[in-house]
Amino acid sequence: MITTLAIQLESWVQEEIGAQARLAEALAALEQAVRAGTRAPIIPAGAALEAELAGAPAREARRRVLLGRLAAAFGLPAQALTLTRIAARLEAEQHDTSRLAGLRAELRVTVAGVARSARRLAAVAQYHRGFLDELCRVLLDKDANPAAGQLVDARG
Repeated sequence: MITTLAIQLESWVQEEIGAQARLAEALAALEQAVRAGTRAPIIPAGAALEAELAGAPAREARRRVLLGRLAAAFGLPAQALTLTRIAARLEAEQHDTSRLAGLRAELRVTVAGVARSARRLAAVAQYHRGFLDELCRVLLDKDANPAAGQLVDARG
């Protein structure tokens, strides 16, 4: 039973690596579209990102079920299981974990890249939001001090 669960875990990790790689591609395309400054490429890039994110709940549900089965097999709470702990437990039970270790490392690198891309995109969005907020304040407040702007030079 443990061997079957280990195989299923490897399969899930491979699926997650693929999903995270596609997410990284979608984020990169959206970031490129946003930086280009034209609206047209942003819409399909945003739709592609949305499509990738739509698969996350199903993958998460499969992960929870798998972790529940592993937790039951190991006699541990599911919340205590991580890939590192699972690999250690499998190794202690004489299962080959070299493939899982490689997949775990690949997943870690892929997820770190997604996180970096998401942070960059969030920073660009934060800047744009601040710029637009300030622009609206300047345009709507006729008595505003034009020198008070930080992002918009409204001194005509």
